[in-house]
Amino acid sequence: DGSANSAGADKTAVVSGVQSTSRFGIKGSEDLGSGITAKFQLESGISVGSGANSQQSASGSVLFDRLAFVGLSTSVGELQVGRNTNAPYDFAAQGITDPLAQALDGLNAPVGTASTAARINQSITVVGSTNGFKTTRSDGELKYTNNIGPATVVASYGPGGVAGDRNAKSSYSLGAKASVSGVTGAVSTFNAKDASGNNLKVISYGATAPVGPVTVTAGYHKVDTDAGYVPANLTTVAASQTILGGVAGTTVKVADVGVKYQVTPKLSTTVAYYNGKYSNATQNGKMDTYVVWNQYDLSKRTAAYVEVDHTRVQGDLTSTSLATNNLGATVGVRHTF
Repeated sequence: DGSANSAGADKTAVVSGVQSTSRFGIKGSEDLGSGITAKFQLESGISVGSGANSQQSASGSVLFDRLAFVGLSTSVGELQVGRNTNAPYDFAAQGITDPLAQALDGLNAPVGTASTAARINQSITVVGSTNGFKTTRSDGELKYTNNIGPATVVASYGPGGVAGDRNAKSSYSLGAKASVSGVTGAVSTFNAKDASGNNLKVISYGATAPVGPVTVTAGYHKVDTDAGYVPANLTTVAASQTILGGVAGTTVKVADVGVKYQVTPKLSTTVAYYNGKYSNATQNGKMDTYVVWNQYDLSKRTAAYVEVDHTRVQGDLTSTSLATNNLGATVGVRHTF
């Protein structure tokens, strides 16, 4: 149960994709010799409850909405071409800049109503948003990754495909991570232009490190959009981001910190805190989220989890029908292939 609107009404539901988006897909690789490997990956998000695609385009459902790329891996790095993720999302999903490693990223894990929803994991709003700011993936992207000693570099470019203007609807991301003395840090950026030349810019950085029996992770994420910006670097249709009146001209800053304790080889507990500040030209709001995540690994691929979250909303965010206090709990099972 959890408060679902400004009236404090509770909602109980069976949902799919709370911990992460449910998905299916196929992938393959072939050794071409001389240190060259060809590969491909097609991956689609689905709702197990309804069977629906997790994203849609202007002309209908996107079959492989999560990943759809072909690539070549060589001794000097790997180049992938197709629909792909961007650097800030990659490092957050690896648990370097996000203590929950993008857990609670599903569309069915919001605070508030369906029309005025904010994610429990607030870092997703900045570096993993596909239904609002659209910072997770770009279509037709050229993505390069390379491991250089203890460091990994990531660079991507998504041409806009607009005749006569190579900058319109284009996007790019840059990032690097490195591990030194057990501490892994990462820094990255994602930039996109819409059809009119308005900009969106993301910066994200953080680090994770073992400290005795626990692992401590902290990160900072920020997204800025120009007034008039329309998310257009992805094929998926932009759902209305109703927080503070829309995507355009919005700034979001999210700081996160978390501690993970491995209780037993199979049982772990993570406590995470997200501090989000939301603003536009005339409004300001704040959101504080606390999450306790308990996970039991039934096998190498299957885990059961129980989470409890509490979000407190302040300022102008309460005028968007978000409840001042939101309490939620989820019990679920996740199986990875």
